[in-house]
Amino acid sequence: MSWGGIRKGAGRPKQVEIRKNKSIRVFDEEWEIIKPVINLIKKNNKIGRDLLNKNKEHKIMVKDAQFINLTDKDITIYGKNHTTITFPKSGTVAFVKQQDNILDEACVDGCLFDIGKRIYTEVGNVPKPEENIFYIVPVVVAQQLPERDDLLVASNAIKNENGEIVGFTSLNII
Repeated sequence: MSWGGIRKGAGRPKQVEIRKNKSIRVFDEEWEIIKPVINLIKKNNKIGRDLLNKNKEHKIMVKDAQFINLTDKDITIYGKNHTTITFPKSGTVAFVKQQDNILDEACVDGCLFDIGKRIYTEVGNVPKPEENIFYIVPVVVAQQLPERDDLLVASNAIKNENGEIVGFTSLNII
């Protein structure tokens, strides 16, 4: 019996590709979002490449794009470079018809009220997709048309000292 030294087949297998340590500074809440994505990419690097390629496609598409505001308010975006841009309302408002169906009644502390279910029935005033045109729409409209990546919603509201929304920091695809 030998002591110490190198033995054939012993030890950790050598990796063909060495993962280098990288560090980033994030808050705990951000890490909880990032960690599962990193683990997913480690298991299947193709997913990460697909995500990057999809983002590149959108950046190229947006470069010369036109934005049409189909909400009832002007939308102001506060840019990363301390500039703003306002997309004026177009005069056409995208909408979703809704119907509330009463399912039951409830009585709490002497207050009688209905319990219902809201059903969205029809989307209106949303043009057909066109190349390099994005439509800014209410959230409920974008939610009813999830297959459309040309519909954007104003996100990350900025409020003034009175709590009123004065703008947003991004436009997002739902």
